Order: sequence, then structure tokens, then C-alpha cells
Amino acid sequence: MLPFTTMRYSLITFLQPQLLSILQYQMPKSQYQQYLNFPHPIIHQNFDPKACGWAFGMNIFDLKEWRLHNLTQTYHYWQDLNEERQLWKLGSLPPGLLTFYKLAYPLDQRWHLLKLGYKGSIKQGDIDRAAVIHYNGIYKPWLDIAYSRYVPYWSKYAHCPSVYFPPLHQEAYYSLNL
Repeated sequence: MLPFTTMRYSLITFLQPQLLSILQYQMPKSQYQQYLNFPHPIIHQNFDPKACGWAFGMNIFDLKEWRLHNLTQTYHYWQDLNEERQLWKLGSLPPGLLTFYKLAYPLDQRWHLLKLGYKGSIKQGDIDRAAVIHYNGIYKPWLDIAYSRYVPYWSKYAHCPSVYFPPLHQEAYYSLNL
């Protein structure tokens, strides 16, 4: 069994060895049928349309299990098979869902807080308790359209603007508590 610890919480979670041991946050309203072309026979025959999706942007992998299951090869297999965009349209989530189907272990949502990129009403206490905050959605903190109340969480750690991340909003500089 692989132990996993967090710095914010004094707890240890042991990942189940029979699973690939990917920690992930399940999104109950997010199902495979939203991302994949289920009329396609390859998808229809191999996957459950009601299987629960997850936020693929935050994972913890057991690399021994990764290698044992040849997951790089599996991921490339699905990417190659979808060259003509018949299995899914675009995005990194669908091939991740296919690759890690039935190999994921749910992560407690207190550990991984989603929605800072598309919901402006997350409770302050939830943010304070989260070990990881995730700006999934279109309102990324480095963009002008970001929710201004979430920008300081990003700007506290983003001190070096680059071609990938333009200079932070002016108000973010004033809200830094370093």
C-alpha cells in the first residue's frame, strides 16, 4: 500500500493497491456521456455512459502502477484512435477518462477544491480548509476576466510574469500578504 500525506491535514490515506491509485475528485454531475461519443461502437462497448467523471487537472499517481498498466501507451492509443475526432471532440479530459477508466480512487473534496475558475460564490471557509485550490473553468486568475476575489490566492505565488502568464492585475499586487 502506498501512504499519502498532506501538509494541511494531519492524516494519512492509504491508496488501495488493487486500483491504479489515482487520487481524484469525482464530479457527480459529470458523466462520461458528456464527453464521449457513445453511439460510436468502441466507446459504447467498453465504457459506462453514467460513469463519474473527475477533474483531470489534479491527480496523484503511483508510478509503479502506471508502468505496470502501460498507461502512457494506453493514453497514446486513445489519442491515435481519435485522430479524426470521432470518439470525442477536443480536450485533455476525454482521453484521461478512457485511460484511467476503473483505475481511479476518489479524493475527499476538502483536499481538492474546484470551481475557482467558474463559480464566484465559493465560501471563504472552504477555500481556507482546502489543501489545493483549482481554477478549473474559464475565469483563470491570470486573465482580465478572473474573479477578483480569487486572484490573490494565485498572485501570492506568481511573482515572475512570463510569456505564459502575463503581469498580474494591478489590484492583485496590492492584496499580497507576503
